[in-house]
Amino acid sequence: MQKANPSGHQEGLGGDLHYLLLLTILFLTFLPVIRAKVKEVKTKCHDITAVVEVKDILKSSLVNIPKDTVNLHTNSGCLCPLLSTNEEYIIMGYEDEERSR
Repeated sequence: MQKANPSGHQEGLGGDLHYLLLLTILFLTFLPVIRAKVKEVKTKCHDITAVVEVKDILKSSLVNIPKDTVNLHTNSGCLCPLLSTNEEYIIMGYEDEERSR
């Protein structure tokens, strides 16, 4: 049996397994996966650039991502949640090999 706690997460083995399964699916689907701290978010027309400090590379890809400050690009059509500066996130996404980003 599962019950919701005040944070909205489910308690119990079923909730934990569901959460782990979801993370596994996301991890296998996206390239790359990094842990990063957001330094700045810039918006120009429909393009959004997040300047992040890469803390850890959890899954590498064809595009080289250094453990340094890098720019991550997306567009306003992305359904990603807004990023807050000075917060750390696990970031998963697609890469653009042609532009090496």
